[in-house]
Amino acid sequence: MKWLALLALLTATTSATATPTLYVFVHGAQKSHALEKLLEDELGNIDVTVFGRVADLKAAVQTAPPDALLARPPVLAALNMKAALSGVGPEGQTEPLLIVSVEVVAAADLGSKVIGAVDLLGRKEMPRFVADVLRLAAPPRLQPVTKQEDLLPLLQFKIADVVLVTAGAFEEMKRRSALDLKILRVDQAVVGLPSLAVSGAPRARGDDRLCR
Repeated sequence: MKWLALLALLTATTSATATPTLYVFVHGAQKSHALEKLLEDELGNIDVTVFGRVADLKAAVQTAPPDALLARPPVLAALNMKAALSGVGPEGQTEPLLIVSVEVVAAADLGSKVIGAVDLLGRKEMPRFVADVLRLAAPPRLQPVTKQEDLLPLLQFKIADVVLVTAGAFEEMKRRSALDLKILRVDQAVVGLPSLAVSGAPRARGDDRLCR
């Protein structure tokens, strides 16, 4: 049903002769090219481009705006786009963000730590985003990476004191690591699940959720 809803939105906002274009900016265990092929196979006659770097996404949106963009809500907001279909998982439309470290870290000390995170918004915007979700008084020192798999080496090589990961990403990190990883859950630290914005389309009626 989620693919049918996505297809309906895309085809409704493009001409009969145009091929709908979908940009995707979603970080996970899959490589970008593998995710791109999966989506193309699932969605059929839709031109899918998966981006790994936010700078490339922003440039593409400016020069060749897509018919739709699949990304997390903070990314959509930064690009002045509104979700027509919201991602939904076991905990609703958001998932927890966890602080992962090798040593035990207290929430009160996070402001003085180097925090590793996947770069969703760019080097200027990400420190403020992290400060907001972790309730920090000021933007922290941030070590951004472009791939989810690059977070673990930040801890292994002590490039960052802690890393910020989604609950789902932590399961993959734990599976790959022999380290005794520690978890700190900051109250109300969550991020929205990937959602779909469609250019020029009205907000979807009825069930506007995109199941995970």
